[in-house]
Amino acid sequence: MKDNFRKIVYMLVSVFAFLFAASGVVYAETKEGTINIGEGYQTGAFIITWDNEEVKGTVTITAPDGTVYSAKKTPDYVSEDFGMATVGVPKVPAGEWKVKVSGVNLGTIHVEFGRLPGAMNIDSFTVAAAGAKGTASLSVSDSEPEVQIEIFADTDTTGFDGERVFSQYGAPNGKFELDLSGLPSGEYHFYVVLTKDGTWSREYASEPYSYHSPTADKKIAAVGGNYNGGYYLRWEFDPDNSRNYLVRVWDEDMNLVASEELNDENFYYNDFDTDQNKVYMAVTYSYGNCDYDLIEADKTAGVDGNVIFDIDDSLTNRGFIEAEVTFNGNMQLICYLNGENKLEESKAGTYRIELVEGSNNVTFELTDDKGNMQDFVKEISLDTYPPQLSISNDINGTVTPDDHIYVSGYTETGAVLTINGEKVELENSFFNHKAGLTDGKNEIVVVARDKAGNESRYKASVERNDVKEKKENRGWLIAGIAGGVLLLLYIFMFIRAKRRDKK
Repeated sequence: MKDNFRKIVYMLVSVFAFLFAASGVVYAETKEGTINIGEGYQTGAFIITWDNEEVKGTVTITAPDGTVYSAKKTPDYVSEDFGMATVGVPKVPAGEWKVKVSGVNLGTIHVEFGRLPGAMNIDSFTVAAAGAKGTASLSVSDSEPEVQIEIFADTDTTGFDGERVFSQYGAPNGKFELDLSGLPSGEYHFYVVLTKDGTWSREYASEPYSYHSPTADKKIAAVGGNYNGGYYLRWEFDPDNSRNYLVRVWDEDMNLVASEELNDENFYYNDFDTDQNKVYMAVTYSYGNCDYDLIEADKTAGVDGNVIFDIDDSLTNRGFIEAEVTFNGNMQLICYLNGENKLEESKAGTYRIELVEGSNNVTFELTDDKGNMQDFVKEISLDTYPPQLSISNDINGTVTPDDHIYVSGYTETGAVLTINGEKVELENSFFNHKAGLTDGKNEIVVVARDKAGNESRYKASVERNDVKEKKENRGWLIAGIAGGVLLLLYIFMFIRAKRRDKK
């Protein structure tokens, strides 16, 4: 009843039982007047207006029995605004009513009274339906014997913006037959609107109704549920269908919260709102009348399974990856490689997926028997090509007297370079390394290793040989031999000369 009095602000008009204007002109800040109402009424309202519409006034009305109506005492029945105030009275006894108006520079004040045609309290409103017919049960109190009755089917419980399915002028209590044949299949909230002489009352039925038209097209087969913490819906795509698909989502109270038209698709995904624990989904054709099944998605539901990949890194030179799949209950396993279906199984185990050169998206999709689904994804790149390695000067076969040799060249960015096991710093991928040598043959091994583990190698054999030192030693040896020969020759000549002297 209180809500109906708030409607008075905009709905009290001159067609009410009678009008009364306060006599005289009131200029003071506070003025009092009286209105004599000759007979009692169930409900009524006072409208007080003043000339200065830019200021607010304060209104107090006292009934013959002493009941006081004001914004402070009865805020549900009093509305004070710029240029006017309204006071709703739930019971109007006959007698003298006192009216007091306060304000600054209000100007001339006018007071009017009107009888209301009852509050039209909707005590109960329910709808039951079977096939294309429905039955509304309505119970109303404090109402005129006959009022305008309208019943609407809405997609939610807000806005009172549904489609009318019934209209009749008559007694508001009883049962009313509804024609639902014009409604497409859907989840509906019915509401009733009662109107009489400019006053109205309206209310939604407490329970939603799931209506399935007997003339609707056949259902589109679909599955759905929780998907990676959100919710999804998947259906069979018909390439011969000329109509787009329409996905609808309802909350737990069956209010329509999402409606999206999709073309050339058979998958829908969305995230739960923070205040949502469940949603219900359906897919139909985007126009026409199509039946459907409601599919539930629970925010707390999840797949009881796990997938563990045997490679932690995101880069490898091994041509495959293995995944250990475990789960409880009935489960459908599908593995996709870069979107291509590679295997379908219904049992746990270890599965090997061959990789392709370059980027790989490996997705193991687990779906339980309730439609809940979870993806286990591995992004990994396969690189089987060895890194570039270029040696500036080929030193293989070099013979040198020096105790070192320089190895220089270039390798690809990101590679790690070692020479004989020693890491070599690169400068813009170039290197120039001084490698030590020992006497004799030396093996020089240059290795470039990329992040995937691929290697490029260069081997060289370098001999350290001190040629100058050997030449010097050979000279002394020759000189020594020559000296020895000369000495022997001298001794021989000396002995021979002595023998001649004796003769």
